[in-house]
Amino acid sequence: MTAGVTAPGAGLPARAVVFRDVRPFGSARTTDIVVGWITDVRLDEELTDCYRVAAHGGADVMGLLRADLRAGAPADFVLVAGECLPQVVVDMPRRDLVVHGGVVVARDGVFLDRR
Repeated sequence: MTAGVTAPGAGLPARAVVFRDVRPFGSARTTDIVVGWITDVRLDEELTDCYRVAAHGGADVMGLLRADLRAGAPADFVLVAGECLPQVVVDMPRRDLVVHGGVVVARDGVFLDRR
């Protein structure tokens, strides 16, 4: 159960923890969502909660705006292929498009050096 993960005061930036062996949640890259592995979640609702902690936890802890798809939000997002959010959390597909500050910085998993 993820009640402890989403409880008030339990915020954390998910990238603060790095593990070498994260199964079945993607690979051992720091961008993996390791909260699910730590809490041993399996249900779609639990995996969705893990995504929310990873996507917004750092901003919440630092008092920053959440980067999401709404007017006025920071234009920082990642586009990936997937059937549903829980599947993306587990499979960690290649990032098809990465946008930072409204600028495309990576496409098809390749960084675009725009210096």
